[in-house]
Amino acid sequence: GLRDIRASVQAVNGHVSLHFNADGQQVGHIDVNGAGNLQSDGGHFSIAADAPVSGNAKIDIPSLAWVGSLIAPSLIVEGRLQSTIALNGTYAAPHLTGAITGNALRLFFIEQGIDLRHGTLDSEFKDNGLLVKQLRFQSPDGDVEVSGPINWSEGKTTAHLALQADRFVLFNRVDRRLVVSGKSRIDWND
Repeated sequence: GLRDIRASVQAVNGHVSLHFNADGQQVGHIDVNGAGNLQSDGGHFSIAADAPVSGNAKIDIPSLAWVGSLIAPSLIVEGRLQSTIALNGTYAAPHLTGAITGNALRLFFIEQGIDLRHGTLDSEFKDNGLLVKQLRFQSPDGDVEVSGPINWSEGKTTAHLALQADRFVLFNRVDRRLVVSGKSRIDWND
């Protein structure tokens, strides 16, 4: 369960700061701080595109087991996720630095019989996106690896990911079994 949750927002002379902290058995530890400037126009507040923003986040989720049921009732998610992120720049052009790592990752799509196990994630924020250095899952005789950039700018998301599989068991059910090897690319443009 959730042991502690705290949130505060302070606004003084157009400067806004926020703090969010959560600590619990399932959610782990999340600590987020942020600051920015608001402008007032006749009692209406807005954020200018060139307004500076800053912040940081530290996240340590020791068990992702609770995430699966939020996405789909037939999805099992396991593993640990850790991240340290810093934010600076402007509202229109934020700049993130930091990393997201994961270990003992598992994604089990029960209905499809897809069971991605023994996963690790090594990624870092770079420029205006996330560089997935390596997302890797292992099966008894092989592995599958994804790497590449996921970028966002001007409200659009793009991804150019390389996928490489070597004797990776994708399906392993009594009624179907699929072992894959090879290389592929995944390109996404909004």
